[in-house]
Amino acid sequence: MTSPDKPQKFADKLALWIRNNFTLLFGLIVGIFLTIMMVLASGAQRDTLDDVVALYNKYWDGAVKMKVELDKKGLLKKNPWKDGFQELEYYLWHHVGRRACQGAAMNAPDYAHWYGFFQVFQVYYDMENIYKWRLKNNKIEEMSTVMSSAPY
Repeated sequence: MTSPDKPQKFADKLALWIRNNFTLLFGLIVGIFLTIMMVLASGAQRDTLDDVVALYNKYWDGAVKMKVELDKKGLLKKNPWKDGFQELEYYLWHHVGRRACQGAAMNAPDYAHWYGFFQVFQVYYDMENIYKWRLKNNKIEEMSTVMSSAPY
């Protein structure tokens, strides 16, 4: 037979345990909350990253089409590092495109925008200008208009 004092003693013990372990409990509650929020937000983040990659791919595909046409017409230099168009293509892929996608993946809007897509647009339009000039004049410009950041 249970006495009416037992529930009171259990409640007192529970209250004492909660007071003594408040930091642990609070940490667990916050951890559970953050885990739930990350799971809910990760779908949106993946969707955003997919959209960013799709946008970047439009510019990359355009650059590849321009390069294929220039190559067919013999309007690319043999050494890609001495060819402004091909050097910009490398920057579009390796530098600014990678920063845009990585910035989006890591939720870094400054890298996704200013160091990423803003420069993707600049590099792409510079490539487009070189492409149009070479097709119009049917020759490779004598001096590249690209300011190289290479160590040489």
